[in-house]
Amino acid sequence: AAALAEIHNYGREGMVAYWNCEVPELHGSGGNTRIMGDWAAMAERHQHSFLAELCAAQLEAYKAGSGSFFWAWKTDPPTRPSSSARGAAARGWLPLPPPSSS
Repeated sequence: AAALAEIHNYGREGMVAYWNCEVPELHGSGGNTRIMGDWAAMAERHQHSFLAELCAAQLEAYKAGSGSFFWAWKTDPPTRPSSSARGAAARGWLPLPPPSSS
């Protein structure tokens, strides 16, 4: 957020290219085993609360820029809802307007 604000102070626009609600150290081949172990030991409700707070903090930080793009609307298979706007919204991590009924 500080970098986006600094860019704006120079009269330029900044945008976050893409983001998601994942904890980076949990995925990929370079995952931090201590963080992964701590995450696995955490109760599911605490994981849920953490991801909701992470998503909310990112949304707030990115308001300093000109916009942002969430990683994907939907992922197949839907095994990582934190990578999917649809999955994150369904779990209450990402506030989205309700879908239109039309």
